[in-house]
This record gives sequence, C-alpha cells and structure tokens, in this order.
Amino acid sequence: MSAVNSPISEFIAKYERTFSYDGFEIPYLFVPGTHYQDNLCVIFSAFNDEKSPLQLTYNYVRTLMNFEGRKLFILDNVGPRGGYYIGKAPDFKFGDTPDH
Repeated sequence: MSAVNSPISEFIAKYERTFSYDGFEIPYLFVPGTHYQDNLCVIFSAFNDEKSPLQLTYNYVRTLMNFEGRKLFILDNVGPRGGYYIGKAPDFKFGDTPDH
C-alpha cells in the first residue's frame, strides 16, 4: 500500500481544514467523534528530526484515529520547523490567532 492511499492519508484528507486569520493559514483536523461529546482532545504538532523529509506533521494520528471522542489536531506550519505556536521574531502575531 502506498503512503498516498494509507489509512492515515485518507483520515487526514477526510478531516483536514484550514483556519484563516490575519494572513495566517493554520491547517487542522477536527474529528467530531461519536462518544465523550463533553470533552475535546487537542493534539499539537510533532517536531521531527531535522533530516526527516517530513518536517511538519500531525502528531499521534495513527494512535488516536480509532479513539471515538472529539479530536482537534493542530499543525504548526510557521517556518520550516514550526514556530512553537507563537510565530517567529520579530512577528509573534501567530500566537494570538487561536484566540479568534
């Protein structure tokens, strides 16, 4: 099975959306879930090895894809290695975007 047709790729293709605010485009996956509706599991990006061909990836997708609760995976895509959800100097506006 190729990576393009993998269960993880299909899962991401099904649920991936983009939040746009103030010039930022923040990819995320929101999975509504079927149980535990009063809770939301928030999963932040992975930081891969600097030599990895995939620098910016959703974290724990494989581990949680069968979890039946609501899930929000957020991809930190500011710069080549992410911006720790605050941005890059001298502009840290990215850190304000989740408030909106």
